[in-house]
Amino acid sequence: MNWYLAIRRMTEPTAAWRDLLPAHFAWLKPMHDEGTIIMSGPSKDGSLGIYVMRATDASAATRAVQADPLLQSPGATVEVIDWQLHQIMASGSSTSQPHNRQPTYGDPPDELSRQRGSGRIARRSRSSRARGGGR
Repeated sequence: MNWYLAIRRMTEPTAAWRDLLPAHFAWLKPMHDEGTIIMSGPSKDGSLGIYVMRATDASAATRAVQADPLLQSPGATVEVIDWQLHQIMASGSSTSQPHNRQPTYGDPPDELSRQRGSGRIARRSRSSRARGGGR
């Protein structure tokens, strides 16, 4: 599975597409439930919808997001960006060299487990957190 960012742009005022919101939310829930969309939300002014997605390839991500009912609004567009995720909340590598990187939380679970077991990924213990250790 690969990571994608999808950015939906709305050019019309909210009043022009407000009636599409119930259908949008009905489309969005199963996308979250099945793990296609991991995170989503609008920009503060509502002109953008931003989705963090997982899909097998860019065409699958594009097909999924193009089903968003809000795209029926005149002037609405969507852009799907193939995203090379390297870090989530400071986990993983900050290098742009993907072949030399530490695993991230976007990696398959077996890879994370294997590398945790090898000591390449540190985990703080509960007692360490309780004592104020770590972050």
